[in-house]
Amino acid sequence: MKRRVFVTGGAHGIGKGIVEAFARQGDEVVFCDIDSVLGTQTATETGARFCEVDVTDAQGIEACMEQLFAAQGDIDILVNNVGISLFKPLTELSIEEFDRVLATNLRPVFITSRRLALHRQQNGNRSYGRIVNLCSTRYQQSEAGTEAYSASKGGIYSLTHALAFCERHPEMLDGLVLLSSTPNPDSPEKAENRRREIALVRAGRKELLARVAPAAGFAEENRDRMKDYIEDLTEQVFITEDDGIVALLNGMIDRKDQNEMLRQTKVPVLFILGHKDNYIPLEVAEKMVADHPEARVVWLEHAGHMGFLEEPEATAQALLDFVKTEK
Repeated sequence: MKRRVFVTGGAHGIGKGIVEAFARQGDEVVFCDIDSVLGTQTATETGARFCEVDVTDAQGIEACMEQLFAAQGDIDILVNNVGISLFKPLTELSIEEFDRVLATNLRPVFITSRRLALHRQQNGNRSYGRIVNLCSTRYQQSEAGTEAYSASKGGIYSLTHALAFCERHPEMLDGLVLLSSTPNPDSPEKAENRRREIALVRAGRKELLARVAPAAGFAEENRDRMKDYIEDLTEQVFITEDDGIVALLNGMIDRKDQNEMLRQTKVPVLFILGHKDNYIPLEVAEKMVADHPEARVVWLEHAGHMGFLEEPEATAQALLDFVKTEK
């Protein structure tokens, strides 16, 4: 049976990938975005319906949801994906910029969750339903220069906790996915490498990172066909504030060991790993798999660290197979 899916920020990036994955599964997908050109293009490519709206406009996003309710009756899966990042030193971040990040990243999670809850309450609907809020480890690993973004992600985490789906309704937590990621803390060697990268950035030499890091995320065999993505990532290095890069590197250095948490979790776990990942060496990935025999594993044979770009269909299928739930 088709599920009725609503995705915020679905015109490009991760949001588009989510729209594509559900549409490919045969679900009835509606997504909203502020970008009319990319939104129309994604709708044409996927067969999903597009609602042009600025998510900072509460009335606009509620009107979009009302149209959806009128057309299809309900929402079975709500995916709060929309988000922007803005990394600046505290003294250079304006109040308006801070408010814009929270209005884009955090407030829509409240608006959409509240509107769906009211709709179901008014209609006495207690059937199948999922709300998926995309967060970030930045909520727990915030650093100087990430105040707006970290505050928004911390708010999403706390709001989701307040909704208490995991604690009050554990049956609604379907699983945990590590996509090109590990529960491991940085090794001393890796932490030292990051500190050297921080020193380069502080010395005004981040072009050295831009020359190496983006391409290293891809398997060597994919770099020619992924050159547009590599160029985009290289540009991101240059336009990102130095303090933002330093904050991200420090956040990775400070990551805690989450292996025990993973062993104790009651939900299914999925690892999606690239066989040619330069950031997670094969021996590290294989040890992680051996240490967590309860986890499902999908190997992307021709991917590096950016498997969702290098092998998008295999990645999407792995996620769909994992999260698929029948009414």
